[in-house]
Amino acid sequence: MTEYKPSQIKPIDWLFMIAVALLFDGVQAGITLFLAAFVITIGVGPLISSIIVTPFAFLTFLVWFKMKGMRFTRWTKVASFGSGVFIELTPLNSLPGWTASVVFTLISDRTEKLKALAPIPKTPLKTKNKI
Repeated sequence: MTEYKPSQIKPIDWLFMIAVALLFDGVQAGITLFLAAFVITIGVGPLISSIIVTPFAFLTFLVWFKMKGMRFTRWTKVASFGSGVFIELTPLNSLPGWTASVVFTLISDRTEKLKALAPIPKTPLKTKNKI
C-alpha cells in the first residue's frame, strides 16, 4: 500500500474553485436561456449548451485538481467529480451541477485528509467497566 500524500488545496483555492464552478453553471444556464428564448426550442437548448460548456468545465477542474496534487484513487472522489458531467448532460442542466460536483469533491478530499491524520483503530477500544 502506498503512503498517503495529501493534496495542497488551501481554503482560498476552495473559494476560487467554487466561484469558477458557479461561473460555469451560470454561463451554461445563460446559454440555455438564450437558446430557449430566441433561437431553438426548449428541448434542444440544454443539449447544445451542455455540449459547449461541459468539456471545458471538466478539463478545467481536472487539470486544476491535478495541479493541486489531488489523486483520484478513491471511488468517492471519482464519483463526486464525475457526477458533474452526468448532471450537466441531462436536459435539466440548469441545476448547479458543477458547483455541487466541486464542493463534494473538495469535501471528499478534506475527509480523506482527516482520516489520514487520525486513523480509525481497527480493533474497538476496551473499557474497564462492563455492563
